[in-house]
Amino acid sequence: MHTIQNKIISILFLLTSFLGADEVSFSLYNDWFVGTDKHFTNGMSIAWLNDAYGEEENNTKTNNYSATMCRIVKSIPFISLDDKKTYNAGVSISQFMFTPANTKLSTPQYNDIPYAGYLNIAFFLFESDSENFKEMRVEFGIVGKNSGVKWVQNNFHKLIVNKESKGWDTQINTSYIINALIRYGEISWQKTSSSGLKMDWFNSIGTEFGNLKVDAFASTMFRLGKNYTSNFNVHYPYLRGEASLIQLEKRDTNFGWDISVGIDSELLAYWYIVSEAKKEGYNLTRNFFNFSAYLGGNLYYKLHKVTLFYRAQSASTNHSYSITPFGGLIYSYHF
Repeated sequence: MHTIQNKIISILFLLTSFLGADEVSFSLYNDWFVGTDKHFTNGMSIAWLNDAYGEEENNTKTNNYSATMCRIVKSIPFISLDDKKTYNAGVSISQFMFTPANTKLSTPQYNDIPYAGYLNIAFFLFESDSENFKEMRVEFGIVGKNSGVKWVQNNFHKLIVNKESKGWDTQINTSYIINALIRYGEISWQKTSSSGLKMDWFNSIGTEFGNLKVDAFASTMFRLGKNYTSNFNVHYPYLRGEASLIQLEKRDTNFGWDISVGIDSELLAYWYIVSEAKKEGYNLTRNFFNFSAYLGGNLYYKLHKVTLFYRAQSASTNHSYSITPFGGLIYSYHF
């Protein structure tokens, strides 16, 4: 594995080893779940969320990281925080990989998307109450060969007895990334029946900007279940759903479940992968409007949560106008 990956992973484990944790999660997105291997073919993330800061009785050494992040954000001009709300800060490491449909060729395929990998470490802060949240996030990463995706994908393919992809040496040029995200989300409606069946409707909007991507996005999600964790039902943008780790109230630790359905939309103004691919001769243009549909479920038991989901998304580029499906698995543990 590449040295840069080892350094980033070491940073995360150093943070989690001496700072108090509220929740940790591991996410895997892969089209192997739906029997394909192309385009957005894999995404992985490990995330850590610190204890809540802001409620006086909870302000202990276990949330020093959240308190420090609040002070840093407050020092930034034009950004204000509401002292009446609570705060959770966290950090994550994520990796994305993209491949053309034909992974048997070792030469560039100029009529499809290029091979591309992206590795990042992100720092984020949530300001929330029982009904809504604001998120401020910045991520630092690398696109290109040093993202380590060749090693990860080919070893994963060995695990699932798939052939290795031949074209990783043709991936787009390396670039170092700084990207920011700002998001607002709220629980618009919720209800609990006399039988204990719970329902809620969650909406969010946001924007990303930087030298990786510039876009605006919106998401709506309906959930139905019993004894599920009250949280912000966030599943978009991909591998940036840590707001769902915030627990708004304590849950009965017995078995629980829920099912969610939703729709996401994106207005894409810039994407480095498309821009760089065009410079290298690929016949690509970005699609300005993109959407995806989500179907997923959670199982809860004691301090554990397991998420299984499927997505169907439109293509972000003109190489294909078909709907691309993929699935995923998320595991989280609440301390």
